[in-house]
Amino acid sequence: MSTDDQVPSSPRSYELRDLLAVYRDSLIALGPIVERAGLSWHDEDAHDGWEAIAEALFSNVVTNAVSADPRFAKALPFPKFDFDVDDYPGNSWIELEQADASRRMIFVRLFSEVDPYDAAVFADAEAGTLHRRTSVVVPWREAQRVLVRGRFSRDPDVLADRIWPVE
Repeated sequence: MSTDDQVPSSPRSYELRDLLAVYRDSLIALGPIVERAGLSWHDEDAHDGWEAIAEALFSNVVTNAVSADPRFAKALPFPKFDFDVDDYPGNSWIELEQADASRRMIFVRLFSEVDPYDAAVFADAEAGTLHRRTSVVVPWREAQRVLVRGRFSRDPDVLADRIWPVE
């Protein structure tokens, strides 16, 4: 597995956690605005239009930045946004760093428990099979160490917490 040791020479870089924070802050800011147009953003009754906005924000703020990093240009795609996927062997993903090497905690979505988007939902997948066992809700403040795992058809995984997008 490759790590941040092999970084491109780009003038700017971003912590993955910071990109996710920008995404989260955007959702929090836009929620009340789109409600004025009748688009509910609340988890239990989110309007399809809101889900499309959330997906576009995630794609443009997070996944496009990862894809623009030369280390991930040929990586397998991320799973469909905000879907609970049963198996992940054909995907790259964002994961919560774990001490337990037998599992992968794969980011699925942000979620509101008490305050807007104060938690994240992760798929708890077996490291060997990449089969999702269950979903786990983690408070946002506890999801500090997130990494992108770029997976490739024939090459070793690339794991990084800092992204160097090159345009």
